[in-house]
Amino acid sequence: MHLTIFIDALFNHYDYEKIIIDTNKNNARAQHVSESTWENQLGEPQLSKHYELTKNDWLNSSTNKLKYRKD
Repeated sequence: MHLTIFIDALFNHYDYEKIIIDTNKNNARAQHVSESTWENQLGEPQLSKHYELTKNDWLNSSTNKLKYRKD
């Protein structure tokens, strides 16, 4: 839920048009996103996962329907 609130704030309060989220290759929950590879400073192969989300996609998705409550 915290990530949803953060993403919502980026698009609706800070007027971002697109965000890119990347994750460590060992993060099994995020393995459905696109991959990129490179070598680190020691010449070891590295792998990262990237997810791109546009404001339009966010506003049209069902996952961003936050329920704000009035206190």
